[in-house]
Amino acid sequence: MPRRDHCPLPGVYSGFDVTPWAGVDVCEVDTPDAPTITVPALGGGQLGDPDQPGEGEYVDVIELMTGFGSDSSATLSGRLTAAWASIGGAGTIAATLDGSDRLAITNGGVADLTIAAGSPGAAAWGIDAAGLSVPAGTTVVAPGEWERGVTDPSDYLLLQRAGSPDTIPVTVHRVQDRRIALREREDLLDADDLARWCLEHGDDSVRWGVTADGRAWWATTGAADGMIWHSSTFRDRLGFSGNETIQTWGAGAGIITRGQIADHPLPGVVHPTRPLRRQTPRSESVGEEQRLVGGGYSSVHVHTVKGWRIEMWVDGPLDSGLDLHRHWLDMMTDPALCNPGRRITLYQDVGDSRRALDPRRVTADQPAYDTLYTSEEGPYRGRIVGFVNPATGREIEAEQEGRYRRRYPVSFVMDEEV
Repeated sequence: MPRRDHCPLPGVYSGFDVTPWAGVDVCEVDTPDAPTITVPALGGGQLGDPDQPGEGEYVDVIELMTGFGSDSSATLSGRLTAAWASIGGAGTIAATLDGSDRLAITNGGVADLTIAAGSPGAAAWGIDAAGLSVPAGTTVVAPGEWERGVTDPSDYLLLQRAGSPDTIPVTVHRVQDRRIALREREDLLDADDLARWCLEHGDDSVRWGVTADGRAWWATTGAADGMIWHSSTFRDRLGFSGNETIQTWGAGAGIITRGQIADHPLPGVVHPTRPLRRQTPRSESVGEEQRLVGGGYSSVHVHTVKGWRIEMWVDGPLDSGLDLHRHWLDMMTDPALCNPGRRITLYQDVGDSRRALDPRRVTADQPAYDTLYTSEEGPYRGRIVGFVNPATGREIEAEQEGRYRRRYPVSFVMDEEV
């Protein structure tokens, strides 16, 4: 079964149009010999086609940053296999999510392996403190729930081969979430696989993401004195001011992660600090009908549009988090972000970037849980991708509740992408 958190925090994301920066060298980490990070060039295909960059608009900024995956060597499978080989193990070690939404490790080698007891990252991956034994040629599923949210390099695993007392640490880079740490780009080629067309492909030693309060971040395990921005407009689009200082995150097995968090909220991203107020499903049948002479009707059905009306609170200047009420107004009235007809994505549980799956779509071919979908709590978890419905309107207000500027009730209507 999935986890037992019934009050997840949402996130609302606009699409990200890279047209102004397509093919442009936008930044590089301030360290010797660092490669330049380039925004993908445009082409005639779709963004999900590994052989063609797309028309310019990404579903959201996380898609642009990560492609919802990792390079092969940076996945948990890649890290485990490399560590396994370094201690004399043969074969590959694979890690993914199984149909019960638990971490599943497959030992493709000829010797038994163990995630040793006392691994600092065991709980984060749902592994008991006593460790996890995976005999050669088998798959073993971790018994516990894995943590949502940005991974911490200090949550490393200790890998051990049968017959050897030695352990070796397996560290995953700071990544947007564990699902992204499990997915290999250019391998799955599913609805969320952008293959190489993302910022992280430009320099896979640098990872990107969005914090729990809706600000962009970048991180690297190498020495870094900052980020050199070749495009100030792209920097501003991500919410960086250029005045950020270097931060250091938890050391994992002797690896120090350094990077920066943007000073400002990410344009086109709002992370409320309260659960949704109300989430109302909608269904609209588009067509026409005409009554016939003598009774009866003639009708034509064009299509059915399914969607949601979302009501939530955004934080005000006297709230505990960032002041988001004007940020919300800017997002919903900017024609480059969330005007009617533009892309919008609802993350129903920030920290889990999988798509929402209606349990009625679970089949022998589509399990209830994998690295693309989650059916937790019906369709009320996971990510809903769609477009801003015109019923949202072009005149947006955010009126405070009560005397104090703490929270502002807002709403929008979205149609689900087919």
